[in-house]
Amino acid sequence: MAETSRQRRRARRRGISPITRRILAVNMLAPALLVVGLFYFDEYRDNLIAAELSALETQAEIIAGALGETSISVQPSGDVRLEDESAQDLIRRTVEPTGGRTRLFGPDGNLLADSRIIGPFQRRVQVEPLPPPPGSQTLWARVGSLFRQGVEALSPGKPLEPYREPAQQTAYDYGEAWEVLRGLEPMSSMLRR
Repeated sequence: MAETSRQRRRARRRGISPITRRILAVNMLAPALLVVGLFYFDEYRDNLIAAELSALETQAEIIAGALGETSISVQPSGDVRLEDESAQDLIRRTVEPTGGRTRLFGPDGNLLADSRIIGPFQRRVQVEPLPPPPGSQTLWARVGSLFRQGVEALSPGKPLEPYREPAQQTAYDYGEAWEVLRGLEPMSSMLRR
């Protein structure tokens, strides 16, 4: 009995037992992995955005080359003219498989073609899916929404403003398109170098 009380006194002097330290180390591993994952997620998101911008830039160069080869005509007076109908057909055919959106502005800044409006059958009706009615979310959708809000709160970047599209679009509504029409190199391509 005397040895047992000595062992207890020694254990109290040592502080935390080895098994307690191991349990705490294993339990601290999960929150540490979560914090590291959040930092990795932010870097991963930035890399995805950069890859998407690069792919869009390549797609724009391909469409511009195709427009130059098929939809440009030189008038007897020497003026260069863009054939609207041919350009609309080309944009529809090239953008349709990607599911993206392309707008073509004329030299005066007016919108000549929009892939959202000139769909496969030249339809002029815009179709957009509606969000579900309020209060109809499932439990998992609410949990996912809370998780997303938590990740966004911990993210170092500021949230983006909702995009509002002007009713009558011109190149002047889009900074990069306006810079290109003026003959300048877009600021975003200079920043990526």
